[in-house]
Amino acid sequence: MIHYEDDKVHGVNAYMVPPLPAKIKEEILTYGPITGAFTVYEDFLTYKSGVYQHMSGAALGGHAIKVIGWGEEDGLNYWLCVNSWNETWGDQGLFKIKIGDCGMNLQMFAGLAMEE
Repeated sequence: MIHYEDDKVHGVNAYMVPPLPAKIKEEILTYGPITGAFTVYEDFLTYKSGVYQHMSGAALGGHAIKVIGWGEEDGLNYWLCVNSWNETWGDQGLFKIKIGDCGMNLQMFAGLAMEE
């Protein structure tokens, strides 16, 4: 059994990941999921599946999510993300967003942890 006091991990360094898809992918491959932020538009609220790309509607504000990977579908390169809204939204709480859409590449953040 691990006691609470022996199971703490603290962040030691937070940083912005350069807004280049190759650098973002390298970060995820090396250290795991990162935090991303993007502008949410009205049409994002009705996302169900596929690769989201903004097509219509007004900007509603910014939103932070977890970026866990990437891929290609129907000729579109995308980031695979976890949304915090709940598992009934989107594709069981996940969504794919076109790389670079809605400012995604511009706000990617990561950090390093150090066990005590």
